[in-house]
Amino acid sequence: MWPRTSEERARNRNTGFVCFMTRKDAEDAFDAYCDADVFDNGRRIVLRWGKNVKKTVKFGVGVPSNMRKKPRAGTTTEKDYLSIETKQPTAYSLEENKAKAIQLNNSLKCGIRVYDHVKHSDDAIVVTAPADSRRLKFISTVASFVAKDGSLLEQKLIQAESSNPDFQFLSHGEGDVEKMAEHIYYRWRVYSFCQGDGENLWRTEPFLMIEPYGRWWIPPPLNAEAAHMEEEADRAAAQEERRSLAQKKEFSTGREMERAKFSRGELKLNDWEKERFDELLRKNLCASQESICDAMSFAFEKSGAAREISALLKESLLEQDGGISADTRIARLFLLSDILFNSQQPGVKNAFQYRDAIEKMSPEIFESLGRHGNGRAGRIVMAKLKR
Repeated sequence: MWPRTSEERARNRNTGFVCFMTRKDAEDAFDAYCDADVFDNGRRIVLRWGKNVKKTVKFGVGVPSNMRKKPRAGTTTEKDYLSIETKQPTAYSLEENKAKAIQLNNSLKCGIRVYDHVKHSDDAIVVTAPADSRRLKFISTVASFVAKDGSLLEQKLIQAESSNPDFQFLSHGEGDVEKMAEHIYYRWRVYSFCQGDGENLWRTEPFLMIEPYGRWWIPPPLNAEAAHMEEEADRAAAQEERRSLAQKKEFSTGREMERAKFSRGELKLNDWEKERFDELLRKNLCASQESICDAMSFAFEKSGAAREISALLKESLLEQDGGISADTRIARLFLLSDILFNSQQPGVKNAFQYRDAIEKMSPEIFESLGRHGNGRAGRIVMAKLKR
């Protein structure tokens, strides 16, 4: 974080850099917090794209050593196979080397690779989901972040939350059956997320987490309804992603996409910005120059969202609520007129989007003004609107 020196502090500006593990997370954060008053202190956060940083994370957290199955006496381990292979470095012909390679591969594949319920059920690790739905959701969420960000996150959680009972599942919990069951479930969830399984949709066949001599793991059964819903949601998300990629294929970087969205006025106001514009338009706006100038300044500051702001302004002008006075309609017309006039000035970013939008909605707006009060408005009121 900056500032770090007295000279930087004198600039009265705080800056920092945030690195995300995936591009999608960075884009979501950018869309949510760019130009927003997150701390509600009147100071908006300005976000810009930085340089890409190489990601170095150790993936794979394994299983505790006391849960690993040791090779039976008299069996040959993978290390033994490698040592056997290197004893005769150059004495074989090409055909003999190929035959030995096939034999070695078959040797590693043979043995306990196929699950046999009679032989392996007594030694298998049966994963049991926690009965408490809140606990189940919590452990699964932590496991998803560990699978995504690596074992470094797990180690930091163990250090930071060592005294927190909610995180006791991170340790083995030896002697406590419930804690051990939660730890086994957590370890399996990390592994399943790493293999691409979903929150409610995973592979249920037994598997070896450590090959070739690890113990068999038996996942818990699926909730058929939840699994079907997640499968449908994944299919819909994949289709949406394909459509999105088809629209973005002409852009090579996130910055280019951002500029294209801004130039087309396709950016969206966040919740705080919508509330602010609604306050300026419906609560503060009157015939005074100051209130009209405040609303117009907001519109041009957020010109990247010109289409959405134009739609909100149109909606306010088309309202036929009996509580809206002629003076309020006139004030909104003044705002529309000022935005239209200044949209032609040089140096105003994306202002032409307002001009195009106002041109399209003008006929409907003026027809609505003619129906003010549903025909019950007096002669003086209608004369005001005509002027």
